[in-house]
Amino acid sequence: FLITGTIAYALIGTNSYYFQFRKTGRSDAESREAARKLGQEVFPSGNVKDSLLNSARIKNTWALVALYFTTFGGFIALTAWFPIYWSQFHGFSPVKAGILTAVFSIAASICRVLGGSISDKAGGEKTCLFSMLLVLLASVILMFSYNAGTGIIAVVLLAIGMGVNNAAVFKLVPTYVPKAIGGAAGWIGGIGAFGGFVIPPVMGAIADIYNYTGYALGFSVFTLLAAISIIIIYVLLRNIRIQTNNSL
Repeated sequence: FLITGTIAYALIGTNSYYFQFRKTGRSDAESREAARKLGQEVFPSGNVKDSLLNSARIKNTWALVALYFTTFGGFIALTAWFPIYWSQFHGFSPVKAGILTAVFSIAASICRVLGGSISDKAGGEKTCLFSMLLVLLASVILMFSYNAGTGIIAVVLLAIGMGVNNAAVFKLVPTYVPKAIGGAAGWIGGIGAFGGFVIPPVMGAIADIYNYTGYALGFSVFTLLAAISIIIIYVLLRNIRIQTNNSL
């Protein structure tokens, strides 16, 4: 599917207006002006190296990295963790554990698509805050619930929160790192995905320490990450209010 999609995009995909105008020989300034008139809002800022370095110097980049680490890294981590959780903690068969893991994965992926639309309407910050509150609630429930039905409901809530936030974070990139969008997106995507490799060993260590109950207590990792993320979002919202008041 990936190969087919790549080939299809190469055949029928088109560049943004800016690159189309540049290809015709127009100057950078002329291309930007013409593209803006056609509705383009995002433009390249130097080469890849410059964009990465410039974005790395902006603290907002790392705030968004932290948000994405929690939910996209968490999403990857939990696709590996849930088969263990369902089989070891609830005693489900490998097939049932796999089905429930697939439910989480598919639900989070669908919600990521919906998250983009929600972010456009409600704003990226509010969408991130809502989704992180869901992640916090779901992870607390999973920490203390020994009931499989309650656990399934919590997992669905977790999938919704993670999926929506994964989309909302990229809605914020042009707002908070407008001069190095590509570089910021690179840091966010790369380090965010790294969470998928860091989080499972931590959850596994908790399970080793507390044995059976550790499979539930492992979700304390997400309780902590979600709480930190909520603080980050609060700071971003506060800074926006300050900037708005200063501009009045």
